[in-house]
Amino acid sequence: MTINFIIAQIIGIFALIILMLSFQKNEKTLLLKYQIISSLLYAIQIATIIELISALIAIYRFDIKIKLNKNNEI
Repeated sequence: MTINFIIAQIIGIFALIILMLSFQKNEKTLLLKYQIISSLLYAIQIATIIELISALIAIYRFDIKIKLNKNNEI
């Protein structure tokens, strides 16, 4: 195994842990912030451009949801 593979696996494990922790949060904005961090880590880990763009779009979508929740206080 190469060092790049090991680093990618460690980043993926951290992203998965943060994603699992996000589902334990009761507050929507906190949940979305955890999912943004998780998506960002997955975007760093991913090697292909298409999947990177998809992860970045998910981050942008979560950011919009956070801003809408702050305005509507849902």
